[in-house]
Amino acid sequence: MQSLKGYKDIKLKNLNLVRVLEFFLVFLFFTMFIIAVLYVTNTMTFPWYDTCNIRSSTGLLCPTCGGTTATAALLNGDLLQALKSNFFVILSYPVLMYYGFKSTYYVLSGDTLANLRINTKFIFFWIALMVIFTVFRNI
Repeated sequence: MQSLKGYKDIKLKNLNLVRVLEFFLVFLFFTMFIIAVLYVTNTMTFPWYDTCNIRSSTGLLCPTCGGTTATAALLNGDLLQALKSNFFVILSYPVLMYYGFKSTYYVLSGDTLANLRINTKFIFFWIALMVIFTVFRNI
C-alpha cells in the first residue's frame, strides 16, 4: 500500500507541473502578442491611449503614465525615447523579470510560492522610489 501512495504523490506533482507549464505557455503567448502589437503599431493611435483615470481626474501623471509609449520605444530600439517617456517603467523591467524568473524557478523545481523569499526592504524601497519618481515628474 505504501508504494501506491507514493505513486499517487508523484502523479499529483507531475499534474501540478503540467498545469504550471500550461499557465506559463499561455502567459508567454499573451506576452508575445502584446509585444508584437506594441512593436508594429503606433501607440498614439490606440483608442485607450490617454485614458489614465488618475491623469484625467487630477491632471497629475501617475507612475505608469507613458509606460506604453516607453515600452513601444524600447521594443523599437529607441532607448532614449523610452527613458524620456517613463524612466521608472523601463527601470522596473529588470526587477520584474528577476522576480518572474525566480518564482517560475521555484514552481518548476517543485517548491511552492509560499516558500519564495521576497526581500520586503527592497519592496518598500521600490515603492518609495515610485512615490519619489511620481512627485518629481509632477513638479
